[in-house]
Formats: sequence, C-alpha cells, structure tokens
Amino acid sequence: MKPTTTAVLLALFSTGCAPELIDGVWQFSMQATDQADDACTESVSHNFSFGWVPSSEEDPDWSETAEESLSDQVFYGLITSTGLDAATLIIGTEAYPGVHESDGSWTFTWVSMTTSADDATHASGYQWDSTLDQTREVTFQLQHDGDVLNGTEINVSASTQNWSESDSWSGDDLLGYLSGNGYRGQIPSFNYLVTDDDDPKSTTLVPVYNEADSFDCDDEQCMLNRIINCDESWPIDAVRTTLSTGEDYEGVVGAGQQSGY
Repeated sequence: MKPTTTAVLLALFSTGCAPELIDGVWQFSMQATDQADDACTESVSHNFSFGWVPSSEEDPDWSETAEESLSDQVFYGLITSTGLDAATLIIGTEAYPGVHESDGSWTFTWVSMTTSADDATHASGYQWDSTLDQTREVTFQLQHDGDVLNGTEINVSASTQNWSESDSWSGDDLLGYLSGNGYRGQIPSFNYLVTDDDDPKSTTLVPVYNEADSFDCDDEQCMLNRIINCDESWPIDAVRTTLSTGEDYEGVVGAGQQSGY
C-alpha cells in the first residue's frame, strides 16, 4: 500500500530530515505602519501637443503635517502541509501556496493578474483601442519558531493602462457611438491633462479633449499612458492556537479586527 503524505512526513520528522511542522490554526496580528511617501508611484505620458500633467507641488506659502496611528489588524489563518518543504496558508477564502526556504523561513505567495483589451474602428477612418494590464503579488515571509511566527506581509501591485484614438475624424454617424460626446473623443485625457483657457484674460486651467475637427496630438493617433506601481509592507506575527483545523477553524474563519477605529 502506498504511504500517505502524513505518514511520509512523520517518518521524516522521526529521522530529523524535515523542518518543524508548521501546521495549525494561527492567530495573526499585523501592524498598520505608515508607508513611505514613494511606496506608490504614478506616471502619465502622452503625445498631446498642448496639454500637460498638472503639477503636484505644494504651495510654498503653506506648511502642513498629517500623522495617523492605527491599532493592529487581527485575523486567523490555517496552515497545512502539502508535502516536504511545502505548505499552504489559508486566510478566509484566499489560499497562498508556500515553500520552506533554505534559511529556515517560510514564503507564502500568490500572484493575481488581469489583462484586457478593446478596440473599435469606423468606416470614416476613426480608430480606438485601450489595454489594461494589472498584477498584484501578496507575499508572507515568515520565520517559524515553535508556536510563534514573525515576519512581513508584502503587497506589490502594478497597473498599466494605454489608450489610443484617432486625432481627427469625420462622420455624423459617429455621434451616437461616442455616447453623446459630440465631436469629442473617448480618450480620457480630460482626467489627466490640462491646458490654458482659450480666453487670454483667464488664468484658469481647463481639461484637455481630443476634438474631431482639430489636430490635438503630435501623431495621427493620440496616445495616453498611465502607470501605477505600489510596493507596501507591514510587520506581522502570529501565535499557534489550540483550535483544531476542522470545526474549530470553521468557527473563526473571517473573525478578527480591522486596523484602526
């Protein structure tokens, strides 16, 4: 009869060839620490001829400070071995496959990804397309010492969105397709770019649009690109409870406390 995974693990432990069992129901506590100012970055690029990304510089005449302190977040997690030097961390309905590293630590991680694209063309020559690529990697790096875990939760995310649209076009039948925008295009330059008002007496900056009857960009296609990258981390520790991995754990799934008030 083929030996079970449990039997193999027990045999390995009895001979001192395997790491200490990490299995069990754990109570986690995560410190809600402030992130660095550059933990998340955003950049916008484009080829609009008369638009720019508004400055985010602060008014030098003002001096402002803001501080925030939050209580820890508390939650329960189940860790179960899946093989030699392998285990899975389950938090709520999310599972993170893990490996036992050569330095004795454990790394549990999962990468989620979404990629989407849409495009449209019109007989008048109008072209439109947009793409979106998003990834998010959640990692728990944990040191295991008996009934205690300590380490870091790391969240790394990236989002890249691209838009492309004809600089100019004609055709009244396009009006319905463009959802009542008249001769303004779909590219969302108005959300990210500004320009001077046509009124020379005005000092107000106005949103930038791609107009059908004017040349607004440096090429035949107007281009807009937005990239957001985040790299955040929080200290985390856990203690192994005496709860069973069956009915007891089911009773605490989703239980805990959110950070802050």
